[in-house]
Amino acid sequence: MAKGNKNVQRGEQRLEQIQRIRIAEVMVKTSELLSGSDDEANELIHKEAEDNPALEVDETSRADEMSSTQGDGEGSANDDGYGHDGDGSGFDNDYDHDDNDDDGYSPSGRGAGVLARADDTLFDTLLQQIAMSNLNDDQKRIACHIVGNLDDNGFFNGDSYEIIAELMAQEDIYVEEDDIEHVLKVVQDFEPAGIAARDIRECLLIQLAKRNTPYTPLATRMVSECCDEIIANRLDRVAAALDIDVAEVELVVKKEIRNLDPKPGGAYNNTGSGDKAMHVTPTFVVSVDEGNIEVEIPNTLPELHVSYSYEQALADFDKRDKLSKNDAQLKAEFVKNIDKAKTLIQALKMRQTTLKQTISAIIHFQREYFLSYGDITALKPMNLKDLEDITGRDSSILSRACSGKYVSTPWGNVRLKFFFSEGIVKKLPDGSEVEVANKEVMAALQELIDNEDKRNPLSDEQLTIKLNAMGYQLARRTVGKYRAESLNYPKASLRKTFV
Repeated sequence: MAKGNKNVQRGEQRLEQIQRIRIAEVMVKTSELLSGSDDEANELIHKEAEDNPALEVDETSRADEMSSTQGDGEGSANDDGYGHDGDGSGFDNDYDHDDNDDDGYSPSGRGAGVLARADDTLFDTLLQQIAMSNLNDDQKRIACHIVGNLDDNGFFNGDSYEIIAELMAQEDIYVEEDDIEHVLKVVQDFEPAGIAARDIRECLLIQLAKRNTPYTPLATRMVSECCDEIIANRLDRVAAALDIDVAEVELVVKKEIRNLDPKPGGAYNNTGSGDKAMHVTPTFVVSVDEGNIEVEIPNTLPELHVSYSYEQALADFDKRDKLSKNDAQLKAEFVKNIDKAKTLIQALKMRQTTLKQTISAIIHFQREYFLSYGDITALKPMNLKDLEDITGRDSSILSRACSGKYVSTPWGNVRLKFFFSEGIVKKLPDGSEVEVANKEVMAALQELIDNEDKRNPLSDEQLTIKLNAMGYQLARRTVGKYRAESLNYPKASLRKTFV
């Protein structure tokens, strides 16, 4: 009897051990899927399918779209809560080392968070988008010639007739000016936003066409009718020309137009930062409507299944009373492949659940930022511990869920890492103190440098004094670090001009 009890106990222990191993395998695979973008997860899935005959990929039926809505009420919009399931042990916390980027801040908020580090040149990135476009072969050749005629700032400085002549001489293709214009419009829809514009006005209008904030309609009208006056900062003339209040003009310039990039290709030539804008596929899509914030996770990944025929073959093995050595080995291989397929399927489900919990927590914490349509001064200091407190998930899991992910918003694509920032003490006029995100300080610093007299630019000491006067409690060394490392501005002597 005692021997039987020991056998039962050993069997239970063995079962528990197998379960722990399987849970660990699922967590490791979930970690792999979480660490990269949707495109990278797709690559991993297809590689697994190539190596595993038990796994079937259904491209026609994508994984179910998950969405949640946050209204005026408290708490998460998650259907099933934040899912306090598992502590995530075994996941390395590498968030702080992601891309060697200290905070993901983009100068002047232009496409804040949308810049991604890459080794590709602007030309390479645009060629990739041409290859993925719906253009036919001849149109793709036109697009390549258009991209070849972009200057360092991403502006199209070519001539339609020259491109027509080049295509005839080099590729024996005859096209008309309307063909060039049509393809140019397609290229102008590529990333980075504003690329291939013929002038600054068209560049800004292309970017505004991709935005959808309360300020976008008036900003579009202002740029369309008064672009030169805006560039010259003659906002009183803009107000007079459009018959609107100058305060309204200033507000739109601050909230919308300053968030546009007048040199969309310039990031590729910034030798100080090494950052280069690249085409990204957002993992999340956020919309804002009358106090409600809705987030969706598009169905970009395929559905996975265990092969029915493979399972049937395994079932046939189980029906046999006795197996040969070769059949036994073959059965073991079938079991192994089916287990691997089930592990990936479960890991993919966990990835989607974790992503939903993560973005819901970010929106919950940064609610005012989203409701303000991307006003950087509404951004709150946030770290992984804040999300851990909301979701109950381990910070290492949340770290991987944020790595390489972007959210599409009405004001552009934003990198998830953008929402994380340290706090800076700000003294208010009444003497009280509040903690603000350091990105708000960077935005103020950016504005000071942009508006300085370039014949007599401000030193770090002078910038510090001005920021202190605005209430930001900063040391000169911190200001210098923000200027050089986060905003990629040279020191005052190198910013000086003589005209």
